[in-house]
Amino acid sequence: MQYLKLTTTNGDVRWINLDHVTRVTRSFDADSGEPILVLMFTDSDRLTIHGSTAEDVTAIDSIVEMLDECIPGHRLAA
Repeated sequence: MQYLKLTTTNGDVRWINLDHVTRVTRSFDADSGEPILVLMFTDSDRLTIHGSTAEDVTAIDSIVEMLDECIPGHRLAA
């Protein structure tokens, strides 16, 4: 099992079990150009991170970088 630790801007800490992640999508908002990252889980739940603050953009970049290292041969980074 691999876990991803996320600390939100309000200080909450969440641990994401990567075994339960079924899909990750990285895109950009059509209007603002802000990055968006969506993690889908096996039980149809999802976590969406909008890059509306510098901290959120850093979180998105960190998650993408970590996933790129976890999944040999696959790259999410642009």
